[in-house]
Amino acid sequence: GLMLLGGLVAATGTASRAQGAAQTLLQETLRGPTTSAAVVALNTAAPGFPCLTADPAGAPAGSTIPNCALGTPDAVGQGALRLTSVTEQQASGFVAATSLPTAQGLSISFTQYQYGGHGLGGPGSGGGGDGISFFLAVAPPHPQTLGPQGGALGYASAGSSEGLPGGWLGIGLDAFGNYSNAAFGNPSCPVPAWAGFNADSVTVRGPGHGTAGYC
Repeated sequence: GLMLLGGLVAATGTASRAQGAAQTLLQETLRGPTTSAAVVALNTAAPGFPCLTADPAGAPAGSTIPNCALGTPDAVGQGALRLTSVTEQQASGFVAATSLPTAQGLSISFTQYQYGGHGLGGPGSGGGGDGISFFLAVAPPHPQTLGPQGGALGYASAGSSEGLPGGWLGIGLDAFGNYSNAAFGNPSCPVPAWAGFNADSVTVRGPGHGTAGYC
């Protein structure tokens, strides 16, 4: 399936408990052809992704996320961040280029779209996407690579394949349903009674690094 983040990506942190005031750390609509947001794009076997779908014609040069080079572009102001094509074994995303303070908590909002269907299929079948994860990681340094694609949603480890480096919290918006499967994460993780295949669900995995954790 196709996976997009759009509308608004915003992270707000509380500047200090004494002040009680919130400070905007990152805010970007991703609806235009360029962005100056301080982010670093990452991908796993997904050349050209993530990318911005808005029409780049006449847009100024320079963007921390490139334009999409496929299909008909969206009108400026109506675009989104596209994460994959209709191809299996792809994953992409982005992380903040600098550390964000979390001691006083974070309030984060975004709009996401998953479409094009999901389901099992062999290579070349267009079997569909798995889902989208939103994650926090221990930094610095920020992660230089995602975890495995597929049901791990770029966060959890999968057997001998290492998960997101320094992962702290991984929230899976899981269309297909495998992010809650005990096959992901370290084999020593406790297995809740509800673990397994849970389509159209939201599942949270905890801290991990390498092949340890991600329970």
